Amino acid sequence: MRRLFSSDPDLKHEGRFLLVRVRLPSGEEVPLRISKTSELSPVPEGYFVRKVIVGPKSLERAVLELTLDRRLRPRRKVLEGAVFVPVREWKDED
Repeated sequence: MRRLFSSDPDLKHEGRFLLVRVRLPSGEEVPLRISKTSELSPVPEGYFVRKVIVGPKSLERAVLELTLDRRLRPRRKVLEGAVFVPVREWKDED
């Protein structure tokens, strides 16, 4: 599988989706799947998405704002109320 985000340790490209995992203050990890076809909004510099994240167990909230260029490379990542879990730390739970 080709990895488009090899320079970004927090994002993974998988088909039509961008995968991200965040860790809330309670320690709960929440996986996110962002659809490139239905969730990304066009902006002059490329694409933008804003996701409100709620931990299913802890009910803690976080907000992710992601700006990508036209080739879907991350240009700006803002995460409030949580921290990114680097891809190398992901445990496959499938």
